[in-house]
Amino acid sequence: MVFLFLGKFAFTASAEVGAKQMIRISPVILKVELSPGREYRYTIKVENLLLSPMPINVAVSGFEASNEEGGVSVLDQGTASPLIDWIILDENQAIIPANSQKEFNVRVNVPKEVPIGGYFAVIFFTPVFPDRPI
Repeated sequence: MVFLFLGKFAFTASAEVGAKQMIRISPVILKVELSPGREYRYTIKVENLLLSPMPINVAVSGFEASNEEGGVSVLDQGTASPLIDWIILDENQAIIPANSQKEFNVRVNVPKEVPIGGYFAVIFFTPVFPDRPI
């Protein structure tokens, strides 16, 4: 049995008065058990909370626990988790209309032969605004 943890990170925009939430993601965490040689499908909903369309990039990265208090450390490509090669996103870019939500489909294809253990990945949903920083 292989254990998979997928986390999704949302971003906020800083303002002088405080931070404004830009997107809402559901579910925030997928904690699942996977079996070798099987395919799994998941749907992640991303809601644009702004009054204007939001371009968004979607990317997968591996991570590992960085301490005993639940901290995580995102891995660079040189030491990436093999799990990222098993994850297929239906889209890696999209434009979500104002005050709307979009579903992103994720497939996980587990190889037939894989060592038992924990594999961890994060899916980043990053708003893209070329004319202003986030």
